[in-house]
Amino acid sequence: MSLRHQLQAILPEPLDRAQKSVRTAIHRLGLWGGLLRECSGATSEDQAVLMKSFASGLSRLATERGKWREPQLVEDARIAVKDGFTFHIRARTDDLGHIRQTTHRRLLDAVATHLPAGGVAIDAGANIGIFSANFSRAVGPSGRVISIEMMPQTAHSLRQTIALNSLGNVELIEMALSDEAGSAIHVGMPDGSHFGQASIIRNIESGERSISVETTTLDDVTQGLDRVHVTKMDLEGAELRALRGARRTLQITDAVLYEVADDDTAIDRIFSDNGYRIRRIDGLNKLAERPRR
Repeated sequence: MSLRHQLQAILPEPLDRAQKSVRTAIHRLGLWGGLLRECSGATSEDQAVLMKSFASGLSRLATERGKWREPQLVEDARIAVKDGFTFHIRARTDDLGHIRQTTHRRLLDAVATHLPAGGVAIDAGANIGIFSANFSRAVGPSGRVISIEMMPQTAHSLRQTIALNSLGNVELIEMALSDEAGSAIHVGMPDGSHFGQASIIRNIESGERSISVETTTLDDVTQGLDRVHVTKMDLEGAELRALRGARRTLQITDAVLYEVADDDTAIDRIFSDNGYRIRRIDGLNKLAERPRR
């Protein structure tokens, strides 16, 4: 039993609530601290928005005791990441949680040896583009990155990432990956701000905002390619469906970085049946690799 659960078992309820509030506040402050160490506004006006947002986050600690909330901007701004890229961040969304280089370093390092200059990478579930930008840098001007993002507003932000960082080798596909192409599917988004949690397989809650998106398959995306060096999949539980539309793509892909999901056994079996070896990168992600050519 963890220390947290031991404390819950022995502490009176008021004290348990108090320690939960303290723990949550420390974690929220830690995230803000990491952001402020690694990120800054692209202009003085953007920096002012960042600091205003931090101040707002501090004030909310007192009114939201024990409640989890990721860092958010109070206004749209362009945020530059140390040793990284510049992103257009939307107000009151989860965008800030997707741009820190250190947060993604272990995953980026895991695929780095598979991604040569002139290589081809696919960023499936690209969000606002932290992996697309790093893949673009790795493969260089002679390489190619295909970014797939189904949410229109997020794809708009991704286009700004491409423009702000002059990522001329990145191609954007604004569709949802599935096991068949050409279908229209409704996608819900939790509370209207967590764009990164949108999924084609999540049930749409009553009153929740939803949009219609068109589907494509990885096999359609990779038509005309004879090799893909790296594919990253972050599809909020729709990875298995996407893999069922990737029979040819799996034969030409060297490495696939993917999130652990409820249907993990079926996903792993697909990779194993296609000659991949699987290793865990962290608690949330695995890497499927073909033997070196």
